[in-house]
Amino acid sequence: MVLRQVDIKTAFLNAPLDKEIYMRKPSIAGTGFWRLLKGLYGLKQAGQQWYLELNSCLTIIGFKRTESDWSMYQHNQGAEHSIVTTSFDDMLIASSTASESDAVVAALASQFEITDNGEPKLHLGCSIERNRANRTIQLNQHSYTESIL
Repeated sequence: MVLRQVDIKTAFLNAPLDKEIYMRKPSIAGTGFWRLLKGLYGLKQAGQQWYLELNSCLTIIGFKRTESDWSMYQHNQGAEHSIVTTSFDDMLIASSTASESDAVVAALASQFEITDNGEPKLHLGCSIERNRANRTIQLNQHSYTESIL
């Protein structure tokens, strides 16, 4: 499968809030309050609202959430298929073909501002090494382990 890593820029700022939330204006902006229309980093509701927004987007472009892991989505269309794993704003996309991978990234880019990091070398602290000739993939956490030791 073709592996691709995508990052959604300022993810929490993309999600509209479903409740009225106000914040005190910074003193440089005068007195009073602002009503927030979208989530902010550090806001309790931001993570949940971002998840709902991402779930909605992936559903619209044809992905189905797996019941066993709500951070994993699958898309099947004929012989082509893709799997997306999510961790907040980081995604790992595995597609059956390069054209399917391109289509998934284009669909995400039409909804959000993204950074396409191409083939992953490091994802969520795991080093990813592929040997296409031997059809193997190796995951390790050497760097992470060394950093905490």
